[in-house]
Amino acid sequence: MSLLALLTDAARARTTHARSRRNARQRRSAPAVERLETLQLLSGYQYDISGYKFEDTNHNGYFDYKNDYEHGLKGWEIRAYKDNNYNGKLDQSEYDYGPAAEDWTDKYGKYDLKVDKGNYIVVEVQQDGWKQSAPNRNVLSYSLDTGDESLGKYGYAGYVKSDSYYNNFGNYKERKVEYVYKTGTKYEDMNANGSYDTGDTPLAGWKIDAYVDYNKDGKINNGDYLYTSSTTDSSGNYSLKLVKGVQYIVVEELKSGWHQSTPSDDSDLVSVNTSNTNLGQYGYVVKLYYNESGNDFFNYRNATKSGTKFEDLNANASREGNEGGLAGWTIRAYNDLDGSGVLESSEAVASNIAASAVTNSSGFYSLSLAPGSYIVVEVTQSGWYQSYPAGTGDIVVANGVTGVGRFGYAITLTSGQTDPGNDFGNYQNAEISGTKFEDKNYNGYQDNWEKGLKGWDIRAYADTNSNGVLDQSEYNAGPAAEDWTDAWGNYTLDVKPGTYIIVEVQQKDWKQTAPDTPVLAGNLYFHNWERLGKYGFVITVTSGDSDTDNDFGNVYKRRYNNGGSGYWS
Repeated sequence: MSLLALLTDAARARTTHARSRRNARQRRSAPAVERLETLQLLSGYQYDISGYKFEDTNHNGYFDYKNDYEHGLKGWEIRAYKDNNYNGKLDQSEYDYGPAAEDWTDKYGKYDLKVDKGNYIVVEVQQDGWKQSAPNRNVLSYSLDTGDESLGKYGYAGYVKSDSYYNNFGNYKERKVEYVYKTGTKYEDMNANGSYDTGDTPLAGWKIDAYVDYNKDGKINNGDYLYTSSTTDSSGNYSLKLVKGVQYIVVEELKSGWHQSTPSDDSDLVSVNTSNTNLGQYGYVVKLYYNESGNDFFNYRNATKSGTKFEDLNANASREGNEGGLAGWTIRAYNDLDGSGVLESSEAVASNIAASAVTNSSGFYSLSLAPGSYIVVEVTQSGWYQSYPAGTGDIVVANGVTGVGRFGYAITLTSGQTDPGNDFGNYQNAEISGTKFEDKNYNGYQDNWEKGLKGWDIRAYADTNSNGVLDQSEYNAGPAAEDWTDAWGNYTLDVKPGTYIIVEVQQKDWKQTAPDTPVLAGNLYFHNWERLGKYGFVITVTSGDSDTDNDFGNVYKRRYNNGGSGYWS
């Protein structure tokens, strides 16, 4: 038989088959037409059930009519069956009775069914090679037998009492799908450098998502949709099964307190304008034809650097139980850009401050810092001096840098590290004051009519061994503070917290009358022909103290002794 004859016989067979199916439908629908005409006469009005039949190219179940790739499908048969038992399923008897209405979609994919008020099941007649994606409600009875035709499993069911629109049916062409695998590993980036180092640990339980990049712009927009996910295993590994040749965006779902270090370039910025705010901003844009590995994610947690700012009452560089915290002090962490452990003038700028905190009512501060190297210092306040830290190795600020304490902490922090106990101790100087007066009546007290003596040298020597006596070594070390009395005989000594011996420098022809406590060691040798008064005060002061009324009284020798000049003992 010739090829032309074969083609002619095939065409004739297709025409006969189509005519047979059409006649069968007409026989089933004839009673329905008569019934509809009767109902129209009784009710006087019919309602529209309408919608679109579309090719759902991205399989998302929505008619993206603005997308050039999705359009209406012409020539599809849509039917409405009466749901006589109101169960929302097309049962055998309802199917056998035939449709209450049917329509074939136009060139735009639109259909329109005219029905009376009542309950209906709306379905499509399936065509070979197509698969339903919308709607998603199963409306066919489990035991339904449709013979040689195939109805779509999914459709619409409900009570019609007004016009109903946008009852859309979506289908896509079935084809053989090939898959590829995208794999990688999730790490905790201990030093936040964005690459694997010894010590970086795998992270389990993290969710890695693959979104279909629908408009292929390399960004996750609200129009893109989640295709698949993978949760990292105990080794931090993930594996995503993706359709070959489809463009995806692979991102991680962030966890609270974690930050991305890889990917992190601007070119990797993929998460924008999406309702899922848990997604990492950075990810990978992939369109694979072969399996691909090594697309790793690195994350880190901030470290915590904390401590207490306290008033070191005795300035001994150690915090005792009675020494409280200082509120309102600023503690700063500067980036140690050159890793030298010293804050250089080029680093001591506002733009290089990594974190800053103000101490609370208990003196506590806490700094949240990304892994890295830092110099942590206090911002100085007028009238206060650092006592802790104060070792040679604690000098972390270069000469010439002002506004911050010279002592602090040079630290290197890793992901999630907690570094407590980085305390700062400070003190204020104390004041020791009194009056030098002429004790004319020799009674050891300054009476109202006794005037102060100007120009007398009053000194404070540190009592380093706390024995209450000025020893030779303490004298040789020189005074911790000294002052010369003013016109009223007043003096003030500004000293660091501690214990001191307060004495006067004797002058010829004057004899001490007050105080009466001997404070000089018996074998004390004086320098430069000077002589200290035998009597004085032993005073212990703490931070910010003011110790007053430490007065020295002297009587003039010639007023009570007509002998020659000299020192009275």
